[in-house]
Amino acid sequence: MPEQTDRLVAVSKQEIVRLSTLTGMGVDLAVGIGNGRTEIVDSTRTFKQHGVYPEVIGYRPSPVSSALGLSFLAGLSKDEQAKSIQALAGNLPREERGALPQLPQLLEDILKQGYAVRADGHWGRAVDYGALPSAIAAPILANNQPIGAVNLVWNADQTTVDDVVGMHLSTLCAAATTIGCRYDGKIP
Repeated sequence: MPEQTDRLVAVSKQEIVRLSTLTGMGVDLAVGIGNGRTEIVDSTRTFKQHGVYPEVIGYRPSPVSSALGLSFLAGLSKDEQAKSIQALAGNLPREERGALPQLPQLLEDILKQGYAVRADGHWGRAVDYGALPSAIAAPILANNQPIGAVNLVWNADQTTVDDVVGMHLSTLCAAATTIGCRYDGKIP
C-alpha cells in the first residue's frame, strides 16, 4: 500500500496542480485502500483561494456519499463492486447504510455520465468548518483497474454542480486519464 500511494502521489503532483490552476478549484487525490474505500493522499486546497477546508490529507471519504468514494467504486468491476458493497454493509455508519440498496444503480449511472457527485448536504466531519463543499470526481484507472480518484472541490455557495460539469468535466477526466497513464508508465 505505501508504495502504491507514494507512486500515485509522485506521478500525480504535476497534474493536480495543473488541474487546480486551469479550473481555479481545489483538487483532491485519493488512493484505493481496499474494500471499496479511498484515502486522500494529496490536495491543492487552500481556504483563501478555494473557500473550502484544506486539511484533508489522510481523510477517508465516504464510499457512498463522497464524489471520490463513489467514482472509485464505480470504476471497480461488477464482482469487485459486489464484494466491496458487502464489506461496506457492516462497517458504514447507520445513516449511510440506507444508500446501499440504490448503490448498484447509482454506480451504473456514474459510469454512464463519467463522473460522480458528492451527495447533497453530505458533511463527513464532526466539526463544521464553514461552507459546505461540492465536488465532482473521476476514477483513476491503471491497467484498466481503479487505483484511486481525483476530484474538483469548491464552496457549494459559489457555483452549481451543473456549471462545474459544463465548464470543467472534460479537463477533470483528462487529468484522471493522464495520471493513470503516468502510473502505468505510458507517459513520462
